[in-house]
Amino acid sequence: MKHPECHPNRKHYAHGVCEACYKRKRYYDNHDKALANAAKQRALPSRQAYMIAFRKKHYALTREADLAKNKKWRLKNKERVLKNVKAWQAKNWDRHLENQRRCGHRRRARKLGVFTYRYPGDFDELIKRFNGRCAYCKKVSSKKLTQDHIIPLSWGGHDAPWNIAPACQGCNSKKHAKFWGLF
Repeated sequence: MKHPECHPNRKHYAHGVCEACYKRKRYYDNHDKALANAAKQRALPSRQAYMIAFRKKHYALTREADLAKNKKWRLKNKERVLKNVKAWQAKNWDRHLENQRRCGHRRRARKLGVFTYRYPGDFDELIKRFNGRCAYCKKVSSKKLTQDHIIPLSWGGHDAPWNIAPACQGCNSKKHAKFWGLF
């Protein structure tokens, strides 16, 4: 039996209503519920904020177990991990060198017991402030500028942006572990 408002040429469900009529009836029957749900959703914090909070809470609960699981996997798959690391280094050679240099600076600073505070983009911003020039000879270097500690780490200087100056390789080598004023 077909619904009286139904379209005769359309596919009908077992209960005698075509798809279009069924959807229209369902929309009108559930319209109030849909509006209430929409209002409830607007009252909740955004989905993104909710997911961020959920992930933080989940991470706090499962951190130790996840770290142990990851370590176990890395030990089991040493060759694969090494292959991935080598591939990343080859693809991102400049970033790899910068990371190596930064890790070396931090290690030396820790050994000397001095304060360390640096982020990857700090030196690039410093070079822009110096207009790509060496802080000592004021020449534009054709080669990459190096990071020089104004107060050397061996004299208790910090490994921080306010104690770094861009220097050409020659000036950095000449200055070695001297103060800026004594160079």
